[in-house]
Amino acid sequence: GAILSYVWMAHARDIVTLSAARLLGGLMAGNIAAAFAYVGDITTPETRPKAMGMIGAAFGLGFIFGPAIGGLLAGDHPEFSDFATIGYASAAFAGLAVIGALAFLPESLPPERRHGRGSDRPSATFLSVLKSKPAIWALIIINLLAVSSAAMMETSIAFFTHDTLGWGPQQVGLSFGAVGLVSVLLQGGGAAPLARRFGSRAIMLVGLAIYGLGLAGLTVAGTSIAVLVTLAITACGLGLFNPAFQTITSAQSDDYDRGLVNGLTQGASSLGRVIGPACSGVIYQSLGNTAPFAVGAVGLLLALGVAVVAKIQTGETG
Repeated sequence: GAILSYVWMAHARDIVTLSAARLLGGLMAGNIAAAFAYVGDITTPETRPKAMGMIGAAFGLGFIFGPAIGGLLAGDHPEFSDFATIGYASAAFAGLAVIGALAFLPESLPPERRHGRGSDRPSATFLSVLKSKPAIWALIIINLLAVSSAAMMETSIAFFTHDTLGWGPQQVGLSFGAVGLVSVLLQGGGAAPLARRFGSRAIMLVGLAIYGLGLAGLTVAGTSIAVLVTLAITACGLGLFNPAFQTITSAQSDDYDRGLVNGLTQGASSLGRVIGPACSGVIYQSLGNTAPFAVGAVGLLLALGVAVVAKIQTGETG
């Protein structure tokens, strides 16, 4: 599905066709939830934090290299950008992912684990999962607030740094690359040992708090150095939050509903990436160039409050 959407994008010549292609790509994004569910299937509670951190780091690397490769393929001038080549290249990467999955990933949930309990196995439906596992509601709200806040920052920072510091696309791109690198290093190497030492719930709380602190810092950052420092703080918060959150989400699920549980929380993430950008422009123009960061910090504070109050079992011992 993703391959088809990228090829369709390569041939889009108007906004309606481009939007339809992106809609198809969005409908195919359930593969992300399936990827996290797969990791949950093949790991134990002891190894899950490290595995989730590695998956998070892989996504982070994609967000570092993807824009860089796209920029190189597009060229220097927007009016002469070769967008079709970008679409075909994206389709090729998606094709490689399909080949890799077919070649290297055996089925993580064999038939005996799907039906081994017979008639006593509960049905995994949207409503049944939310009713039987109240913690999922808390995780949905936390992810929605966290991702909405992050999306507001991501869509406002280019305008903010241009209006305040005179930054151009190159400076913004490099700063996001640096943020992504910090996040990747933390998710891939630091988050798992910290989770083993302090527990995933504690690391999730700290990650939310640090991310909120970074967004609050952007409201008073008046120099390039201050902006870079606060962005690095947000990267640390993100690097701690993501793997801890995914580990906790996996702990709420069983073999029969792991894909659905991950789908619900990833759906909240997708909704946050709609709400954040949709609100950030209006907030920026109406309330001031630092207002999106302040609203985002409040959103993360609310997410932190939900995470503190909610009784969420992590499945960890010690």
